[in-house]
Amino acid sequence: MSNIELLQTLRGFNKPYFTVADLEKILGMGRNSLYVTLNRLVEGGVLVRLRRGAYQPEFQSLGLEKSG
Repeated sequence: MSNIELLQTLRGFNKPYFTVADLEKILGMGRNSLYVTLNRLVEGGVLVRLRRGAYQPEFQSLGLEKSG
């Protein structure tokens, strides 16, 4: 799944932030692989780490603001 596909999927849930457990279910990944992926997504500016175990999608940085 590309970063844009991931953001579009997360946008569909209409949640302001996601927990590790949420992302584990959405992405279908094991916990260890998920943490590596989350670190890469934060470093790449796709997700913002709000606090330990909570992440916010960075829609604005990729021009994916929700319309309508």
